[in-house]
Amino acid sequence: MADQILASTQSVLENFHLKPEDISKFTAIYDDLDSLAQLIRRGQNNITLHCKEREELDQTNQIKEMDMHMRKLLDLETTLNSTKTAIEKIPNDITRGERVNDVLTIYDAELSKLDNEYNNKSEKDKYLTNDRYVLYREHIWNVKHADIDMPPLTEENNNNDEEIVMGPTKLSFKCPITTSWLEQPMTSRVCKHSFTKSAITQLIRINHGAVTCPVSGCNKYIRMDILYDDELLADKVKRAKEKAEEESFPTEFYDIE
Repeated sequence: MADQILASTQSVLENFHLKPEDISKFTAIYDDLDSLAQLIRRGQNNITLHCKEREELDQTNQIKEMDMHMRKLLDLETTLNSTKTAIEKIPNDITRGERVNDVLTIYDAELSKLDNEYNNKSEKDKYLTNDRYVLYREHIWNVKHADIDMPPLTEENNNNDEEIVMGPTKLSFKCPITTSWLEQPMTSRVCKHSFTKSAITQLIRINHGAVTCPVSGCNKYIRMDILYDDELLADKVKRAKEKAEEESFPTEFYDIE
């Protein structure tokens, strides 16, 4: 009797496989992963704000400590993305008509592969060319260099200190259309030029959806779908305006009799 039960159970396990109608069951897992991703992003934003405050106070050691935490969050974000990719492989295999009966093995194999790929990356590939890490460093740089573009981050040197290899570039915070301070700046992903949002939006609309870049010498076409709201640039403009206002109203000192 026991042998029959064992054989029957083994047969069920061997013939078990997920079907296309089971794909919807993964939705709840994706929702949970998205919630975790939002928590990680919130932590990254909090670190960025904290480091900007420390930079204003010249508290370099605290910034270095928080930088380690930022990198750990980036590692965690990568692990989370790898987890989602490994899980997504299962319904993708089902959609392609493949027989899926050992979910855990498929998941473990895919996650292990992705983890190994990430762990074998250099510090440069993990962080110094990571868009989110670069943006975080730009926010810190911007505290004291609002009118200068941050030089690119490069591979760490032999002393494990990150070095800068290119000289700074002066930035213009005036819109080429209005010739006034940039307001709600939008930047082109193609030519990297920036414009006041209302000005470039109106110009594109007048020209039926596309216009040659207003910057002299640039022949790239600008459309709304290649523009993005440049929050980092908006922060730089704000600081540059504040600095300009301070310099235009110098403080005078008088002897008190």
